[in-house]
Amino acid sequence: MRGYSIDKYRFTFDKCINKLFNRQICLLKYYYETSFLHYMKGKESEFNIKIGLRLKEIKSSRNRTQAQLSADVNIEISQISRIERGLINTSVSNLYSITKALNISLEEFFLKV
Repeated sequence: MRGYSIDKYRFTFDKCINKLFNRQICLLKYYYETSFLHYMKGKESEFNIKIGLRLKEIKSSRNRTQAQLSADVNIEISQISRIERGLINTSVSNLYSITKALNISLEEFFLKV
């Protein structure tokens, strides 16, 4: 062990322990952050589903099809379908156009969401 001292090895060992400890802290932090984001994503999905169900309910009560609504609002049929199924977020301007085409106010739309 030419040129090496016990203190150098101790420093290297302590440094390795600190790296392992910091890695565990980072992994724990990552786990909690991703869990929280997953939880919030679930809440967002629930809200999207409620909006979609409300849209479907109003559309059916007005005897309108997705194709008719799509033509009135100038939105793709597939996008209206995804909104109804709660798969995507839609903009407020799209919701406003949709509610206007269905002769309902935004306030009235969100009353039961």
